[in-house]
Amino acid sequence: LPSILPSLYALSNLLEFYVTDFDPKYYDFIDIADAIFQGIHVQSHAQNIRQKVFSFSQELLHYESVVNALIEKNYGKIVLNGLINALDGEKDPRCLLSALLLIFQSVQLFS
Repeated sequence: LPSILPSLYALSNLLEFYVTDFDPKYYDFIDIADAIFQGIHVQSHAQNIRQKVFSFSQELLHYESVVNALIEKNYGKIVLNGLINALDGEKDPRCLLSALLLIFQSVQLFS
């Protein structure tokens, strides 16, 4: 799907510039995380898309308001399962490094 990579870049910019405008009561972050972790079969895409999924996921978990919203809805386990599923079958060392660091960071945040 040619629209995945531009969509990830758009979400990344949206998160960077408007993270304070998201209203936690609407759980926008949950919808974004759900779309990323459950809506994209990461391993069926090219390396640059897989890399962007992992880097966007790191950006998503960088913001305290996002993490708090995910914790509040007990979404940590779903995020970890999504990351593990996205990592399953990965062979590219750059993607592996990003994904393993992301899983390590997620375990620390959601434990």
